[in-house]
Amino acid sequence: MRFPTAFLGMCLACNSSGSRGIGAEPIGALPGPKPPGDGERGHPESTERVPSPEPGLSQPAPDVDLALHNGKHVRLGELRGQNVVLFFYPMDDTPGCRVEAQGFRDRFSQFRAKNTTVFGVSLQGAESHQAFIDKEHLPFDLVVDGDARVAEAFGVPVHGQVTARQTVLVDAQGQLAHVWRNVSPDQHAAEVLAMIPPTGH
Repeated sequence: MRFPTAFLGMCLACNSSGSRGIGAEPIGALPGPKPPGDGERGHPESTERVPSPEPGLSQPAPDVDLALHNGKHVRLGELRGQNVVLFFYPMDDTPGCRVEAQGFRDRFSQFRAKNTTVFGVSLQGAESHQAFIDKEHLPFDLVVDGDARVAEAFGVPVHGQVTARQTVLVDAQGQLAHVWRNVSPDQHAAEVLAMIPPTGH
């Protein structure tokens, strides 16, 4: 076990059913976590992070670099014109994380019908992500965020090698539309889907 002190916290996080419930709210000013020591390398340097907005107002999403499991990179700003869902999850192939990923998988065609691209984000490397994709037949890309720069940009807490289970929705204009800070894995994909307006609205 590479990070034994983080394993118990990871298990609790991944098995959490979100007893506090699910809520969508405007992006708030939460402090970004510090990178968790030696993580995966390869992310370009970035100091961008979510600024502090007035309550209820949208704001531009940070133009972060997304390093994908297949070795490709895409900047968030390049996806302007479509909605983007970034769901941060604690760890590949753990119980709650499987349930959450399966929810996005099973509704993937509905997300595409709403002009929406889905990314899962966690701290594990490309090999772990690919194994998770293969096992669960995931039709979307997973982001390798080993140095926690993407999590930090969106104010998602990181504890050791475990990312908090949170989700960000970026609209087609590149604005931060909603954030979910309390997530219940089994119903989350359906709730995110419901927050995205039909194409053409």
